[in-house]
Amino acid sequence: MCEAGLLKPPLPGVTYLTTRLGVALKNSDRYRVLALDPTLNIVDQASLDRANALLVAARLDPAKARPTCDATQNGLNHAAYNPTFSYTSLEEALQLVTRDCWLGKADFTAYFNSFSFAWEALMVFSFIFVGLRYVMSRVFFGFAPAPYYTSGFGAELRWAMYALGVPCVHIVDDFLTVASTEEGAGANLDILQKVSGSWGLLWNDRKRFVGQRMVFMGVLIDTVHMIVRFEAAQCQGFKVELERALAELLAGKQATKVFVHHMCGKLVWYSCVVQSGRLHTRSWFQYLSDLGNLSEQWTRILVADIHWWLQLVDGWCNNRLTGIEYPIWSGADLHAM
Repeated sequence: MCEAGLLKPPLPGVTYLTTRLGVALKNSDRYRVLALDPTLNIVDQASLDRANALLVAARLDPAKARPTCDATQNGLNHAAYNPTFSYTSLEEALQLVTRDCWLGKADFTAYFNSFSFAWEALMVFSFIFVGLRYVMSRVFFGFAPAPYYTSGFGAELRWAMYALGVPCVHIVDDFLTVASTEEGAGANLDILQKVSGSWGLLWNDRKRFVGQRMVFMGVLIDTVHMIVRFEAAQCQGFKVELERALAELLAGKQATKVFVHHMCGKLVWYSCVVQSGRLHTRSWFQYLSDLGNLSEQWTRILVADIHWWLQLVDGWCNNRLTGIEYPIWSGADLHAM
């Protein structure tokens, strides 16, 4: 990481704020902290291989390790400017879809690490490992405002693409574009990569795809049959999160605001596929609003809503609901009616 410019040595005479270093595993679209301790052992490849064997056995995606920091424990996240914002909705993505169109998808490599901290702010981003202090020069996972700033930067790139005639949507570092031909979708990705590369951003070539049937943020989009449905592997990860939420709720444990906010966003996203799911999301937003003080009545409603989602998601995970698909209505289809 030092060679990549992510870490720098401390300057003499400067007082630094210390954050705890951690390691997180990512599988699917959810990060899970493995360890958060000043003396932790970084996950080696053998340990990661053993963990991946267990994940694959549980029908989950393999994971990769990422460094993270605890900017909440030292008060940094509380003091940081962290405004509320909204991610792109599934409706925005589906508005681009027309029958038989081609989809192009790509995402950035180490997107958070592409953003440097201002020199004046470096004294609040450091950690101690094996007795040595390291200064984080770029955004790490664990800094609460990072999704707001990086998503805002992605929005600027998105509108730059529209100015160049490239229709697209994005969620943080994931971009989706459309075209009438396979070559056109590939050309759109080429333009996106060229412009973002001139801004200093790098793409993950292994996650560049073009096709007419593609998973975007956990939802399978099929432009030939004009349908969307849940993707089984992504649903498995969501099921694990729902089970965790239910277990903590029944045990009287308090979930973190970050986790509840994440679940609210994901439920809204999935409710774009299953319209009836909207009836079972309000209790989550009440939970977010009354965090730590949820009434018994709302707790019962929340438990019932989690069971409803678990039953639905379990059906997708075990291929019992493969016949249930949801139509995409494009402007052209509605005109034809």
